[in-house]
Amino acid sequence: MNAISEPIQPAGPSSSPILRWGVGAVVVAALGYGVYTGQVTAGLLWCVETLQAAGPLGAVAFILLYALATVLALPGGILTMAAGFLYGPIAGFAVAVVSSNLGASTAFWLGRTALRERVSGWVKDSPRFVALDRALEDGGYKLAMLIRMSPLFPFNLVNYALGLTKMRYRHYLLGGAVGMAPGTFLYVSVGAGIGELSQLTSGATDTGFGGKVLLVVGIVATVVVTAWIARTANRALESQLEIES
Repeated sequence: MNAISEPIQPAGPSSSPILRWGVGAVVVAALGYGVYTGQVTAGLLWCVETLQAAGPLGAVAFILLYALATVLALPGGILTMAAGFLYGPIAGFAVAVVSSNLGASTAFWLGRTALRERVSGWVKDSPRFVALDRALEDGGYKLAMLIRMSPLFPFNLVNYALGLTKMRYRHYLLGGAVGMAPGTFLYVSVGAGIGELSQLTSGATDTGFGGKVLLVVGIVATVVVTAWIARTANRALESQLEIES
């Protein structure tokens, strides 16, 4: 038997340095995201706790906090429940509606003013984007309402994305407000029913039967809005191609 044996070479894709570095990067990114979201949540809860004893002026500060969180794409569900926890189901609903629409409008106009021109330059030669843009422009408030009801479209992303399209602001605002109202009222009601602020993130909150109903409605809205946009965009695309040819 030889005293010196050949080293065993690991086989398979796990030996690839690229794969190891890739897995490591994913793990680090996941941990970083967890720390980031945990810090954001803790910061929002600290703000809510500070405003708890601030009275009417606290409500104004809460509206500004919620709107800023929306613009920065921070978690809004916690603040919606916090509105119910702080101000009750009725006043909390009013505060949440004003806050979310203020933040959504600000993000919409940031997308339209700061980003729209650049995006238009990137995709001006794409007939498919032109068709999609026209579909959203012609969709009206009903389309905006369906988009808001669908769980497929993240709230914070939609605010900026629709600002990049030609959707009319009044349709965006009216349809969005109506589409968000049921979910907002549900989460405000849940927040109004909890006893301690820590329950907002402890997993003790439950949307119950109302949450299941909203999920079903949201799925139906997703199907409808997808079919609507696809049909309208296809018509617009055919028209655009005919014009260009």
